[in-house]
Amino acid sequence: MDMVPRQHWADYKINIDVGLAKRVVSLLRDQDFSDVEEDPAFDWHDDTVTPAKWMFPEGTPPATVISMNARFDPVFHVRIGQAISSLRKEGILIIATG
Repeated sequence: MDMVPRQHWADYKINIDVGLAKRVVSLLRDQDFSDVEEDPAFDWHDDTVTPAKWMFPEGTPPATVISMNARFDPVFHVRIGQAISSLRKEGILIIATG
């Protein structure tokens, strides 16, 4: 269920970076996250758009999303962070919400 009314975020410009998404999938698979899948039809909702809109009011820099289950073991989430941490050296901002 959307917590922020759609009219506040529906027209926000997201610069979806397919290449970055493919790199993230590759980094995760390299660290034994074998069930990672790309989802080109991912529906960006208020939970991902609202924080970006506050940080980047004119539209996002190149972006992608890793959608995870908040009920998973916290160590699982730490492993995800470790798997993609090399992106920081390239100046890629990693934001975790939830």
